[in-house]
Amino acid sequence: MQAAPNPDNVKVLRHTYASKSNAERAARAEWQKIQRGVATFNITLARGRAELFPSLHAKVSGRKLQMASTGWSIERVVHNVNDSGFTTSVEFDIKPNKLEDQGSVARR
Repeated sequence: MQAAPNPDNVKVLRHTYASKSNAERAARAEWQKIQRGVATFNITLARGRAELFPSLHAKVSGRKLQMASTGWSIERVVHNVNDSGFTTSVEFDIKPNKLEDQGSVARR
């Protein structure tokens, strides 16, 4: 018999898993999927960086402490060549496994 879903839950996984560890792994994966995009920012680099591409991990420096102490993942990269030269626009998302750490940083 399945328990009724709690209305406070963000997501109910409807699949029945073979083991507790499989269920926990699926729950963690779904949580990370939900958390993507919770914290994002964009930046255009004055000098293009052709080696940047989505899924790379990044550290940010010269910004707010919370941003510098957080792990980021590159979500989108646009390289642009025009009369002004070569630039790169980068969209960053917070790495999902860093979200729990953010709570402790925000409370300081």
